[in-house]
Amino acid sequence: MIEHQVSEVDSGRFLLCATDAEVRQRLRQNLDIAQATFQECDTLAEIRRLVLTHEIDVCIVDGSFVHADVELLADELAASRRTTQFVHLQNQPTGPVLKTNLGSSLHRVVAPHEVGQLVPVVTLAFRMARSLSDIQRLRRQLQHRLQREMLGNSTATQELREAILRTAEKDDAVLILGESGTGLTMTAQAVHDVSRRAHRPFIKLRCSVLSTEAIEAELFGRVVDIAPGQQQFHPGLLELAEGGTLLLQNVEALSIPLQKKIVRMFLEKRYHDPATGTARRLNIRLIATSHAEPDVLAKCGLIGDNETPGLEFVTLKTSPLCSRTEDIGLLAEHFLNGLASEEGRPPRMMTLDALELLKSYSWPGNIRQLNHVLERACGVDAGTRLTADVLRPWMEHPTAEVHTETVGMSLRDMERKLIEATFNRYGGNRERTAQALQIGLRTLSGKLREYGYPPRGGPGSNRHQSASRAA
Repeated sequence: MIEHQVSEVDSGRFLLCATDAEVRQRLRQNLDIAQATFQECDTLAEIRRLVLTHEIDVCIVDGSFVHADVELLADELAASRRTTQFVHLQNQPTGPVLKTNLGSSLHRVVAPHEVGQLVPVVTLAFRMARSLSDIQRLRRQLQHRLQREMLGNSTATQELREAILRTAEKDDAVLILGESGTGLTMTAQAVHDVSRRAHRPFIKLRCSVLSTEAIEAELFGRVVDIAPGQQQFHPGLLELAEGGTLLLQNVEALSIPLQKKIVRMFLEKRYHDPATGTARRLNIRLIATSHAEPDVLAKCGLIGDNETPGLEFVTLKTSPLCSRTEDIGLLAEHFLNGLASEEGRPPRMMTLDALELLKSYSWPGNIRQLNHVLERACGVDAGTRLTADVLRPWMEHPTAEVHTETVGMSLRDMERKLIEATFNRYGGNRERTAQALQIGLRTLSGKLREYGYPPRGGPGSNRHQSASRAA
């Protein structure tokens, strides 16, 4: 009968600790687990050594040891990330027969230590040990996954990975702050991927490109005409994200009334379904990204203050690339490998002077700009080595200056400026210019002809002519 009760722990690893060898033998007989692995010891110091050097599920300690000492040892080993559970057989004749604490690694059984009382506690302790072991194994797998997907050895990157793992364990709303191009969306995706909602949808909504009315329609759904006289309701993102995660990108762009509506919706965990006219339960984790500071968001109503209720966010911050230059080499290698895979060729080797050039640059556009520079450089260079000379033309003008110059320009004017600047940069070489811009040679020639440039090889089609026009 006993063997049937504990059959699920047949593969367990147990440590029996008692000063008396006969007590240890009696414990082994009472448990009677045929396939289990047993070890024995007679001191608390030996318990510490064995637990730290062996995989042990449950340690059963008899009443010859003081409970406070056993409790201290259990807490010490739990703090060192050991999953071993302790069962202390106390000799007190009064009090509850058994006591377990789901938040602790220590369980106790008070005398008399009958088999019917001991076996359930040992079984529960074994289950908890295996569950903790599974959690730690999954956590290690998630850490390896984050290291593969969120590259970098800098302190800032390591701290962000740890913060993601801590945040993913809970279900709180998350606010991710940082500069453009620092991986805000990737961080949000990582939080979702390592959370318990990973198997459910991850839905993104970019708030900075839509009007308030359009955002509400996207969130709650809308009625569309599918044929003359026929309409159909298209479900919103809230319905599509059910059970998963909703990412609001550039959340500071939301109007204040809409921010307050979203706050109320997530506080109440309900929203109005326009299709049915009824209230629906909201089971979604909210993640928001923003380039604004928290005090700005608080003024908009998204984050609560002393006077106005708001959402309680766990805040994560991404770091600009210029503050973690030690990550640039790994990131560059990752981007170069990706480009090589797309081109179906071996990855380019980056020279030391190229790496030093990348590390010395301020990167106002952060990781996105680094990827862009490498992509452009590889697009015009067919060599196997990427040198500083190949990279430098794409890094001569800071992104901020380009943004300042193009403010207020039409899309057509911006296109012309980009084509002429690239054409000048490559000395009037149309093939390299077309590669850099990732457009066809015929398309480029048509654009240049439209801008008044002479045909290829004609008078004035050389570098000096293109330079004067680009200026």
